Parts: sequence; C-alpha cells; structure tokens
Amino acid sequence: MLKVSDIMTRTVLTVEPETTLRDAAELLSAKHIGGAPVCRGNKVVGVISLGDIVDFTTSAPDEAVADAGTSPTDRGDASERQDRAAASFYMDLADDDADVDDRMRDPEFVERRLYDEHVVEEAMSRDPIGVAPNDSVVTAADVMRRRGVHRVLVLDGGKLEGIVSTMDLARALADRAIG
Repeated sequence: MLKVSDIMTRTVLTVEPETTLRDAAELLSAKHIGGAPVCRGNKVVGVISLGDIVDFTTSAPDEAVADAGTSPTDRGDASERQDRAAASFYMDLADDDADVDDRMRDPEFVERRLYDEHVVEEAMSRDPIGVAPNDSVVTAADVMRRRGVHRVLVLDGGKLEGIVSTMDLARALADRAIG
C-alpha cells in the first residue's frame, strides 16, 4: 500500500494570517501553486487558495466593489448584487480603453485596494483538510474528491508534515506507483 508520506511534498510554502492578499497572490503565482497552508507560528489555522482570493474580491464587504458596475436603480436583492459584482470585476477591467495593467497599478482602482488593504485571514478557508502520513494515497484522493479540494495537508498530531496535491497524485499515477 502506497502511503501519503511516500508521495507528499515535504517542503511546504506557508503564509501568515496577516499577509496581504496581494502578497499572497503574488507568492502563489511566483511559485506556480494554487494554495498554501496558513500558519500562526507552528499552528495551522487555515488554507488560502487563489480561488479564495478571487472569491473574496468579488464579494468583499466594500460597497464600492459590491455595487461595481451598477447604478442605484439597478441594484436588486443581495444574491443578484453578488452575481453582478463577480461578473463586473472582469467586465470593469475591459470597460474602457485603459490598459488593464495600468488600471491595476492605479492606487484608486477598487480591486487594487482590496488586495492591498485586506489580509489572508479574511479570505482563507478556516477548516483545513488533513490526512495522516500513514494514510493510504487512495484515502487522500478520496478525501480530495469528496471535499472538492485540490490539496490536503499532511498532519501528524496537528503538526504540518507536508502536503499532497492533485499534481502529486498525478505524478504517482504516471510513475505507476498507484494502480
């Protein structure tokens, strides 16, 4: 039986709850990973993903973002406003002739302020999903499938030992270690 400890990534990038969303997004992007554990000291307190960051920016408590792209008469109930806010995030980027890169660098651009003024703790998933190092790889894959996540933390007595991602599972399958 192939164990989680056989395929896990042992060197895990972590971020702190106080990290800005901009710094977290840039770090994840630079490392070509979709998410990372959030740790306060040695304690895992959550997980942040690029999806969490985008979800936060499209439903942020900032009225300017929640109502982006709408006029006061266009605003419907809360669910309609949230749908429009998510769509308007992208539509507003292309709404005029300005270069998207230039707009993102503009300190007045609402989404730029969101990334700079909010921290990981506000956007992270607070229920980290974990498996033990001695669990089977099949167990880890099943947990990921059932929970709809792309990574699980490898925890030994609450201590972060590693991480298993869908890429780790694909690599093991390609190497014929699973099958």
